[in-house]
Amino acid sequence: MANKSGWKNQQSKHQRRNHHLREIILAILVVLSVAATVCPYSAQAATPKVLVSGYKVSAATIYSGDNFNLTLEILNTSKNKVKNMKVTVASEGGEIIPVTGTGSAYVAEIAGNETSEQTFSMQAAAGLAEKTYKLSVKMGYENTSGEAFEMEDTLYLPVYLKQRISVTDVMTDDAKVGDEVEITAQVNNLGEGMLYNVNARVEGKHVEKQETYIGNIDTGKSGNVDLLAKAVMVTDFEEMAKPEDWIIVTYEDRNGNKHEEKVDVSFYIETVDYEDLEVLKEAPEKTGPVTWQILLICACVLAVGVFVGVTINKKRSR
Repeated sequence: MANKSGWKNQQSKHQRRNHHLREIILAILVVLSVAATVCPYSAQAATPKVLVSGYKVSAATIYSGDNFNLTLEILNTSKNKVKNMKVTVASEGGEIIPVTGTGSAYVAEIAGNETSEQTFSMQAAAGLAEKTYKLSVKMGYENTSGEAFEMEDTLYLPVYLKQRISVTDVMTDDAKVGDEVEITAQVNNLGEGMLYNVNARVEGKHVEKQETYIGNIDTGKSGNVDLLAKAVMVTDFEEMAKPEDWIIVTYEDRNGNKHEEKVDVSFYIETVDYEDLEVLKEAPEKTGPVTWQILLICACVLAVGVFVGVTINKKRSR
């Protein structure tokens, strides 16, 4: 009977111990749940994420062979700060390179949800093709516990070739008011990139505005300008030193941005000589007497011929 009572007591102790254990476990779960609600540590908080939220380029257009400043806006998206950050910019093929140094910058820390700006002096290598190039931004940093992390972003930078033209061999005809003047010239592509949709026009004080389409001109090539414009005003030689007429060449780059080159052109336009016109009008009237004189001479020659012929026949008859 005593053994049976002892076994029941022991079983009761085990049940009480298990009950206490369940209560402890339940209490721990409640505490963890409350802690998660009060301090919601997400994966982002545990692994702080840093990214390039924006960037600025000092040059309006990046040309092959030119230097420019690149400013990165680096955002810490987590609530906790990050520290000991190293930022490195580089392109895979070396198309965009740092002007000096290794293209790296050190950032002591960035507070949670804050941005840090870092500026790099870069160069687009000479001899590049006209297209968009990738630039990688690598960021290595630590969280508040000293754990190391790495992130990488990619920028896309368009690089252009410099365009440069000259207008040479400008020639014009002398003319009188009302006549058509021929204007010829040559457009030379001295730059590194193609000239697109090249147009040339002449305009100014002495001739009517005229325009011609030349087309595309490749690097090192030339296009011809050939225009006919009506002369409308006599040249004032006292004002010839002042530009009053121009050949204007317009062209586009690869993105359709328009550019313009303007050169002076001189015309020698004379007034119409009305005395010459009067002479021309009178000339047909003066041909009358001349014509009768010719007819009279012809009649005399014919009469002499007839007389000689008759005389010869008479002599033969005798």
